[in-house]
Amino acid sequence: MSFEQSKTLTESDFLQFLIQTKDIIVRSMASERSKLSGTTLSLLNNAIIIISKQKNNEIVTKIFSFLDSILPTLIKLTGKSNKVICTRAECTLIEMGK
Repeated sequence: MSFEQSKTLTESDFLQFLIQTKDIIVRSMASERSKLSGTTLSLLNNAIIIISKQKNNEIVTKIFSFLDSILPTLIKLTGKSNKVICTRAECTLIEMGK
């Protein structure tokens, strides 16, 4: 596929992707590998910023369901002894609260 033929990913497509890959995201967040966990939490931070700009009520409802399902894992991560993962999880929770 050439560069001209590539499809632009919309915010809606991105959010739908998050919903479809929820299980992988949760497992990656909970990983003991701080690089994998940190990258996943960074993805979630960016997703939360996109979600906050959404106007489509149907998408917003689905996303809130997604966020509710990852919340327990985020809370568990704040209790980890690995300070890097703990801090990243706290930052993600703060972003969710905004």
